[in-house]
Amino acid sequence: MAGWIFERAMGLTERVLRHWAELGGAVEAARMGGGGHTGGGASGHSFVSDPTALAAVRAVDGVGRVTLADGFYLRQPEAWLQVLGRVFDRSDSLVQAIVRRRYFLREGHVRTVTELPISDRSYYSLLEDFRTAVTLAAVQEGLLKVF
Repeated sequence: MAGWIFERAMGLTERVLRHWAELGGAVEAARMGGGGHTGGGASGHSFVSDPTALAAVRAVDGVGRVTLADGFYLRQPEAWLQVLGRVFDRSDSLVQAIVRRRYFLREGHVRTVTELPISDRSYYSLLEDFRTAVTLAAVQEGLLKVF
């Protein structure tokens, strides 16, 4: 009955997974940010012209959002990276190999099942289990909302 909720969450998880390889670089680029001018005037924010101070503030506050290569906009990217890393680290070596090949090397399933000698069914089942674990962990961390 409420399968559409889970499918919607799994769809977002899949998009995040497809951008996982570039996510770390995007966070680092956002953290390094622009120059040394922010706020001031009518904006109600204090004026800070020191780039070092801005870098320190960004490092403490974290990155609130990033826009990735195809225009995909992701909030709380650092929290997503933590969730992805935790689930990946707790997965067995076969799942890690499949995930690495699919999302980092962009390898097709035919090559993966041939080189890892597993069945198509096992490949898709293990990927689905991984995506489900990431989705549930993201819900637990507040990255995905049910409603």
